[in-house]
Amino acid sequence: MIVEICVQSLEGALLAQKYGADRLELCMALEAGGLTPSMGLFTQVKRKVTIPVHVLIRPRIGGFNYSADEVKTMLKDIELFTQSGAEGIVIGALNPDYTLDTQTIKRLIAASHDHNPKLHITAHRAFDWVPDPTASAQVLIDLGCQTLLSSGQRQTAEDGLKLLQDLNVRFGDKLTIMPGSGIHAANRDVFAQAGFKAIHASTSSLITEGTPANSVSFEEERQAGQRREINSARLKKLLGPS
Repeated sequence: MIVEICVQSLEGALLAQKYGADRLELCMALEAGGLTPSMGLFTQVKRKVTIPVHVLIRPRIGGFNYSADEVKTMLKDIELFTQSGAEGIVIGALNPDYTLDTQTIKRLIAASHDHNPKLHITAHRAFDWVPDPTASAQVLIDLGCQTLLSSGQRQTAEDGLKLLQDLNVRFGDKLTIMPGSGIHAANRDVFAQAGFKAIHASTSSLITEGTPANSVSFEEERQAGQRREINSARLKKLLGPS
């Protein structure tokens, strides 16, 4: 069984390799579900590890319905990472109704294979929001995805095990169903015994850093689904005649 470890630092990449990970998913901002890592980090990791590195392509926090400009950003990121030696990319996109955005996914895969026909394509956990997982898995196969990362549409993969098993039975010979979310040493064998060919884990823990006495914070509490974006009216008001 392939064990993919999700990391967001050179230290994490080196530790994952040291302890026997089969490959890495490189990202940043695990606290927000993962975002595209910097090219600087990717370059460091590729210089230091010998196991395959798959790169998450996700340009911002929040949902997975992307604007035309955001798609262009993802296409450029794919170009840069594949030209710099990534062995795989991890992608996903949804329509406003949470169905798969097949046109965007198709473009991302085509761009990936233009740069490297052997590039491994993983569909990420945007899949866990689709209304029809069985039909969507077949669509991902038709589009050319090789691996599907999913928690079985539950908070953890163990809770979503039934759907993951159903998908694995139905599609496992064409699409590697890779359980992810909440996988650790105590439950890893559950997935091995269930016949999965790969699992995904971050093995991370929250670290609390000290803050100065003046308590200036650069983070804010947000409700689920909230993210910040520029407000054109506020911008115009700020930059307009005083």
